[in-house]
Parts: sequence; C-alpha cells; structure tokens
Amino acid sequence: MNATLIASVTGFLSALLMSAVSHFLLLKREESIRLQALRSRLNEEQLIAYKNLWACLAPTSHYYSDATIFKKTKEGRFFDTVAADDFIDSIRALFFSQNGLFLSKAVRKELFSFLNHLEKIKAAASDQSERLIKIEKKEKKEIRWKIQILIE
Repeated sequence: MNATLIASVTGFLSALLMSAVSHFLLLKREESIRLQALRSRLNEEQLIAYKNLWACLAPTSHYYSDATIFKKTKEGRFFDTVAADDFIDSIRALFFSQNGLFLSKAVRKELFSFLNHLEKIKAAASDQSERLIKIEKKEKKEIRWKIQILIE
C-alpha cells in the first residue's frame, strides 16, 4: 500500500508540476503573440506617418515648379520664401497630427534641423519682404544633403 500511495502522490505532483509549467509557457507564448501584434500595428502606423511625410516633402523636389522651395532662372538659384513658409507649416501640421507620434527620434531631429536651416536662410535675407532670395550653389547642395539625410 505504501508503494501505491507513493506512486499516486508522485504521479499527482508530476501532473501538477507539468500543468504549472505548461500554463507558464502558454502565458509566455500569448504575451509574445500580443507583443508581436502590437509591434505590427506600430510598424503599420509608422509606415502611414512616413508616407504622409514623404508627400509633404514634394516642395523640396529637385524638379522645379511653382510650389517648390527652390527656383532656377537665368539669373541663378533662388529660395522661395512663400513656398518655404507653406512647406514649414505643412511639416509642423504633420508633426502635430497623429502622424508625429510615429516618427522616430532620429527623423524628428533631422526634420526640425532642416526646418531651422530654412528659417535661417529666410532670416539672413537683406530684404525680409522679398519672395525670392538668391542662394549659392553650395547652399543649395547643403540643403539637398539635409533632405537626403532626412529621407534615408
């Protein structure tokens, strides 16, 4: 009888221990699945935010149009202050929308560094009422480089 009782108790304790281990592993697996779903949703939101940021970057295009920040004429390269103001406003609106929550710290840092650079160009103009400010090729290349960093 002792052997039977010991075997029964041992079997019961083994089953209890295996149940606890199985339950613990199942909880860990469910937590892992929840975290994976959360990361997936976060990645989707980030992708939407970056798509919206990309759309806002159109005025920085290398291909000149009425809406671009840079203009090129026979007289040289120019910085369009009105287009720059519109661009800066659109970026700030994007940042303070739900999209801004999902931009990485690195992108936010580069984005606001770029906006500050544009503000400095405007502030350095001798005549603040001028719409077009002449810029050197070197300045435009520096700005293009900042845009390149932003989109990489």
